[in-house]
Amino acid sequence: MDFTINSIKLFLLVFIRISSFLFAAPFFGSAMILNRVKIGFAFILAWIIYPAITYNPDLLPNSLITYFIVLFNEIFWGLIIGFVFYIIFIGIQYAGEVIGIQMGFGIVNVLDPQARIQISIIGQFFYLVALIIFISINGHYYLIEAVFRFFEILPPGAIVFSSKFLDQIIKISTMMFFYMFKLGAPVVITLLLTDIAFGMIARTVPQMNIFIVGFPIKIIVSFVTIILSFSLWGYVFIKLLNSFLVECNNLIGIL
Repeated sequence: MDFTINSIKLFLLVFIRISSFLFAAPFFGSAMILNRVKIGFAFILAWIIYPAITYNPDLLPNSLITYFIVLFNEIFWGLIIGFVFYIIFIGIQYAGEVIGIQMGFGIVNVLDPQARIQISIIGQFFYLVALIIFISINGHYYLIEAVFRFFEILPPGAIVFSSKFLDQIIKISTMMFFYMFKLGAPVVITLLLTDIAFGMIARTVPQMNIFIVGFPIKIIVSFVTIILSFSLWGYVFIKLLNSFLVECNNLIGIL
């Protein structure tokens, strides 16, 4: 690396964008990973990516104020792209959240260390399973590859915005609800049928306290359905993840 003023300014832009991306992306952005580890990893990636970047020196601002504006622009793009990749895990978490409420675990919450909010224990369980599958299919390598491709399409210092970019983000956000429905449908439908059965029993046998009897039965039915659906859950998640990554790839290509 040539330690000129332009090279230092360019390296800092690359480092800032990668750091923002890693803090918002799934797996890398986990609060269980120390911030100094994330910063160190971002510095290593920036050092690797920097020599391969082709850039226009005219994009590098000369004034300090303009340079800070470009820095905030890099932070914005890094956070946006990282969050877009994290959307699919939000959908999976909320699928578990809906299931947890339906099965009676609405008050059994745990702290999500990344979002720093209280979520259902079933939602956290779904998230961890999805994260294990994501790592097993080398999804974290894809994130690093996406960072490289992001710099090829949008060089450091470039300030662009396309209306199609916003449309693609809305499309990806909409896909999150479809993922949530597809992954949570087996358990939710089973619990709906169980509630219908309990309603019929309550009408035919009014002496039975259906609330006391139904609560443990719903929990058992839910766990049995979750265990049975796991045989196809991995396959469905991989299919959904692949289609989601294609949309994210299209999002980067729009710029």
